[in-house]
Amino acid sequence: MPRCPPRSGLHLHGLAHDPELLQRAMRRIEDEAARMHTMVEDLLLLARLDQGRPLATEPVDLGHLAEDAATAARLLDPNRPITVHVQGQVFALGDEDRLRQVLGNLLNNALHHTPPETPVSVTARPLPGNTVELTVTDQGPGMPPTPPAASSNASTAPTKRAPPPAAAPASA
Repeated sequence: MPRCPPRSGLHLHGLAHDPELLQRAMRRIEDEAARMHTMVEDLLLLARLDQGRPLATEPVDLGHLAEDAATAARLLDPNRPITVHVQGQVFALGDEDRLRQVLGNLLNNALHHTPPETPVSVTARPLPGNTVELTVTDQGPGMPPTPPAASSNASTAPTKRAPPPAAAPASA
């Protein structure tokens, strides 16, 4: 009988003798651990926001962030082609933890809402005007078009632009 508690549990359930069942059980454990990690991160974010803590604004290496997020996504879906394109050194001022969370959410959406083995790419690149772009793109079929009235997604509702701020009076 194995001495390691997780292995002894697998042995008691007969999984230690069936490699396919063992692999499925381990994948399920990994999926649940990732889900729990996300929930804990979300709860920590809510706690921080409740405390009124401002978001951090420090230089963030978006290329490194893109590589890390892609590596994590590859662990969740090893058969999925995930590429990273970083054009030079790409830094932005921001909250690294929140940017990491947003990027992870976008990649998880691509993994869960596209057919298996659909290519996904993460791109970080500088843009003119001292700005940068960080994108997650998949080659999936996309969402079917739906009439606005049939959609329950609030983001499809028409929005109004805020009027431009009034010009300050010129001083004499």
